[in-house]
Amino acid sequence: KKLEQKLKVVKQIINKRQNPFRVLLDIARNTPKNLWLVSLEMNDRLITIGGHAQGYKTVNEFIQSLKKSLFISSNIKFSESKKLTTEIKEIDGVRVESFELQLTVERFQ
Repeated sequence: KKLEQKLKVVKQIINKRQNPFRVLLDIARNTPKNLWLVSLEMNDRLITIGGHAQGYKTVNEFIQSLKKSLFISSNIKFSESKKLTTEIKEIDGVRVESFELQLTVERFQ
């Protein structure tokens, strides 16, 4: 019985493990060429990403690729970033659109 209780505790610890390495690697691999991440904040399972893109089409491509991820929930919230819009409107003379995404980590492994 003691062994069974210890195994139960170990399983609970393993299930709570949250190493974001694979999630962040997946986000990095799915970031389009003409899209720049400026901020990334993670609070438990909620990730907030702020950035700039050469157009909303590029932001949509990014969202669609994130929805296909094994790690991220397909419920991704998009908004125009008011903070980033006031900071920057062009990168190297090219107009950019500022955005913010909120996504939830479905699983870490």
